[in-house]
Amino acid sequence: MSNDTHKIQSVLILHGDASQLRGVIEQHHPKVKVFYAESSAEVGPMLELAQPDAVFSINDAKLTSDCLRMAGQYRSVKWYHVGGSGIDRMLPWSSTFSVMSNGAGVLAQYLAETVLGAILAMNNNLHTYHRQQLNKAWIKHQFKPICEQTLLIVGLGAVGKKVADNAKALGMRVIATRKNMQAYKNVDRLYSDAELPEIVGQADFVSLHVPLSDETTHLFNRDMISRMKAGACLINTARGPVVEEQALISALASNRLKAAYIDVFKQEPLVKESPLWEIENLILTPPYGGRSLSIRTKIFTIF
Repeated sequence: MSNDTHKIQSVLILHGDASQLRGVIEQHHPKVKVFYAESSAEVGPMLELAQPDAVFSINDAKLTSDCLRMAGQYRSVKWYHVGGSGIDRMLPWSSTFSVMSNGAGVLAQYLAETVLGAILAMNNNLHTYHRQQLNKAWIKHQFKPICEQTLLIVGLGAVGKKVADNAKALGMRVIATRKNMQAYKNVDRLYSDAELPEIVGQADFVSLHVPLSDETTHLFNRDMISRMKAGACLINTARGPVVEEQALISALASNRLKAAYIDVFKQEPLVKESPLWEIENLILTPPYGGRSLSIRTKIFTIF
């Protein structure tokens, strides 16, 4: 925003917890008036009050897709910026709306660290040991060294590349799928998206990093999960609907998969009645990558 600050007089920030962001823009651009909306109900009134030139949003369950699109087509808005990669929540996007940009990759390092933590936790049975601790059970479990295993990255974008870097540093064999077949230094072999069903069975760990679209909705359905190696682990930090939840539940309950980690869901927040809470070999958290202590500064570096 620095090159065009003189054109932007007011900004509306859409985020479920404004305390994370409050003061950051004001510090760098003191002449810009900044307003905040923390829920869908607040968006309409704040648009009327602020008459913003620009809107900045971060993916949050408290803000519906409809209210985000409403902000994008508001009469005063000339520019809409998505703080992460969550443009899929804005679709369909009309050409009559404001100019849109996004911060794809801004969370890549944080998400890659989350994926690495999940790989190590599941491989070393930490989820099992945690439950044993609650039951005061002293049972030892074997594990296979990470350096002897294969990671499949589905979607080799900014996040996928960081995941590859981390996995390679641990000595893993890394394979990946990508629309653009341009090689990457820390990927041992690259495959096309169409080859996924044939090669998914090679991997001990599968990590998903694709945007949500018609093609990726339920990409990991019952059939795709059945093609995974027996005892493999699945990681989804992409979008909830990329994985068919009931198919995942069945695969975990039958121990077809050793374990899974997910921080994205079809419905967020995850309702208390969801069967996912009770699955012993599933590690789940709210969306985690954006909770870094340095996120406030990071997301505004490209705004």
